Amino acid sequence: MNLQELKISEIHDDEAFNCRGKITPIDVIDLAKDIKDHGLHQPIVVSLYDDAKQASTGKKYRVLAGFRRLMAHRVNEMKTISAVIKPPMSELEALEVNLSENIQRANLTILQEAIAIKKLKEFGLSEYDTAKQLGMSRGWVQVRFMLLSLPKEIQQEATVGYITQVNIRDLYTFYARTGDTEALFETVKKLKEGKARGQEVKVAQTKEKTLNEKRIRKRTEVFEMMKHIQESGIGNGIWTRCMAWCAGEINTSSLVQSLQDFSTSQNITYTPLEVEEFGNHEHRHEG
Repeated sequence: MNLQELKISEIHDDEAFNCRGKITPIDVIDLAKDIKDHGLHQPIVVSLYDDAKQASTGKKYRVLAGFRRLMAHRVNEMKTISAVIKPPMSELEALEVNLSENIQRANLTILQEAIAIKKLKEFGLSEYDTAKQLGMSRGWVQVRFMLLSLPKEIQQEATVGYITQVNIRDLYTFYARTGDTEALFETVKKLKEGKARGQEVKVAQTKEKTLNEKRIRKRTEVFEMMKHIQESGIGNGIWTRCMAWCAGEINTSSLVQSLQDFSTSQNITYTPLEVEEFGNHEHRHEG
């Protein structure tokens, strides 16, 4: 372990990178007092910037874990801080260190966790890979992605503890099925009122009904099923292209081309659809 005493002036604490978001001096008053009285219990973790990053930031190191401890040192007007130094790493590797350290400390809100793992997803990690990397279950990851699919007001209710992880799953299923925002907010209101009275309130929509019900699906449901297929190990294919066409994400010409490509790869004889003729059929059907 490369442990050194570093100059704080050489350390970049990028709040846009930190999964906890912005840390202000008022957030660390108690921690600053404890450090002043008893010293730093655990060093921060930093990585060495490459030459390009040093030139663009004017700093030599970037904080990976310990943003609050660094801010507390600044509040105490200290010049140096004890740090574990890691070699230059990719953005994905840095994010994984930042998130893993904070999750292990169990001091993130569920929304902070959700926003952080969304960054991992944007780097191409699947739910399974994200869960494995963080040492969590796939269900843990899924709930946080579900939370991000709900309106921001409801995300905040989960942050303050009014909505449980079970509630998040049920609300997400209800919202994906109905798309009814007004009913969703009314359901959340009932959940909060029930919690205040010490009563359990269940979301009306049940999983069994959703699975067995035959009906025209909403776009949100189509996208969720596509996501399930993509991440379940089946992956993308002509099936997801057809679903994308049904949801209005691709046009008929694109789907026909995909059908042609698929038939060729499978050595299947396929007679291409005349797109213009198909449009006429659509028109007559609507009439």
